Amino acid sequence: GYYLGDGTGCGKGRMIAACFWHLWNEGSRRHLWLSASADLLEDARRDLADIGASSLPLAALGAIPYGKILGRGGQSSRSAGPGGLDANADGILFASYHALVSAKGEVRNSRAVPT
Repeated sequence: GYYLGDGTGCGKGRMIAACFWHLWNEGSRRHLWLSASADLLEDARRDLADIGASSLPLAALGAIPYGKILGRGGQSSRSAGPGGLDANADGILFASYHALVSAKGEVRNSRAVPT
């Protein structure tokens, strides 16, 4: 994984988008984009589009119900994957730090990590 913590306006989103685009083209199909705010999802979409990677599936963690994230090969009967991922549930899962932490500050049973 990578951690990029530059200040505002330094191009972190484009760097992350470029890293995911490169890894996708190398065959790595599942990525997690953690952000300080869920409001930055549209900025992530814009950054992917700006580097020519708008075809990458991008889904907000909040748009996917709790439980296993299944693609067409699993038990899901959807023609596309859950919440905007592709039919194999591959793509970029976008989440804020807040979405991964419970009200008590303890890490909850994560929706992003398979059990």
